[in-house]
Amino acid sequence: MTNVQKNRIFALGTLILSLYLGYESFSYPGNSSLFPRVLVVVMGFLGFLFFLRQTLLSKKIKPSPGNDGTGSCSVASEKSSADKTALASAGLVFGSIGIYALLVGLVNYEAATVIFMATMMPVLRFSKKRWIIVISCGLMALLWAIFFHLLGVTRPESLIFG
Repeated sequence: MTNVQKNRIFALGTLILSLYLGYESFSYPGNSSLFPRVLVVVMGFLGFLFFLRQTLLSKKIKPSPGNDGTGSCSVASEKSSADKTALASAGLVFGSIGIYALLVGLVNYEAATVIFMATMMPVLRFSKKRWIIVISCGLMALLWAIFFHLLGVTRPESLIFG
């Protein structure tokens, strides 16, 4: 599988994830879901542009002479560790946001935010456990105060803790 094909699959996955998250975010009242809606629209637009770019790129690449007839292309089949790292990082970001959105719908905003931050900090190489707990809880409390008290945003409903 060439890099162009992998990129197209990733772009389609991004589009599918943004459609699902868009469906979820547009099911909430408008005043409490403005940020997720904007984020989903931007993510979907970027996924679409990336898919379009990869599709146009695949049409420009000519098969290399003397290949085995499998359609592999010399430009597209070059593999670099930078591409793999970038793809893994993008997958981690989009995947973690998707899991966070599912958690908000399953448990509640507060628990999902603490779980999300507490699991992402070690992934981002922050390893002091005491500070992970303090920062996760403190930032969740700050965001809760800003959005739900100061701005009057409606809390998202959840399946387990309402």
